Amino acid sequence: LQFDEDEVKKNGKLTELHKIQQKEGISSTNLQGKIELIGGGFGGGPQQMPHCAPTYAAVLTLCIIAGIGCGQEAAVNRSQNPYHEAGRLAIALLNEKRLPMYAFFLTLREHEDGERIAFRMHHDGEIDVRATYCILTPCHLLGLLDKDEEKNHLLSPPIAHYIASC
Repeated sequence: LQFDEDEVKKNGKLTELHKIQQKEGISSTNLQGKIELIGGGFGGGPQQMPHCAPTYAAVLTLCIIAGIGCGQEAAVNRSQNPYHEAGRLAIALLNEKRLPMYAFFLTLREHEDGERIAFRMHHDGEIDVRATYCILTPCHLLGLLDKDEEKNHLLSPPIAHYIASC
């Protein structure tokens, strides 16, 4: 998204954020290069460990941006859509990061008697239905859930029973 740097400096609420960005060398032009998925998922901020909650939020946010910028209505008036470039970048980022996220999600599966029963929020983190939701929702949006139960490494009948029992 485009913004006028002078307007950001004038806005009292954004002045502090702008100062931090300038101090750390973060600008709209180099921010995309700073998005790293160490371990496959998004963390809550720079240098933070991957976690299901910010990964869930990041994927949904990027999907919204992609829809606004490159959705069916947006595609018709591409030249007039101020969000087209942001949508294109969101789609590119989702495509680039979807398989590392999938690998990250696979490492968070919890097994009991050989069955996949639930997920953790992060490595050595809590096991709860929130983790399952925060994993299955982005996987559905990114086309990572296979309908063939044999090939589906994330969803299984015991996970469905776990969700229903909560």
